[in-house]
Amino acid sequence: MPNLKALWLSKNQISNDGVAALASALRGGALPACTMIHLASNQIGDDGVAALASALRGGALPACTEFYVHGNPGSDAPVKEALASPERAAALARRHAE
Repeated sequence: MPNLKALWLSKNQISNDGVAALASALRGGALPACTMIHLASNQIGDDGVAALASALRGGALPACTEFYVHGNPGSDAPVKEALASPERAAALARRHAE
């Protein structure tokens, strides 16, 4: 879905396994135009949040500026930090230079 701008998957009982699969797809270039993702109020723990943060730091979701994972068992802090991280900025710069 290269033109999808927003993905709303809140309140769907998504677990760490489900979000790990999503993070893998994002690392592979899925949803390049997506600016907002809502994964609030699922069953995502710290491992799942870490997978999402890792994907973001690696340059996944290059257009994304809003990523909501509040209301899950895991802390949303890693995702917020990843969106603003120097690693993400560097990865996005490398993508633009290619």
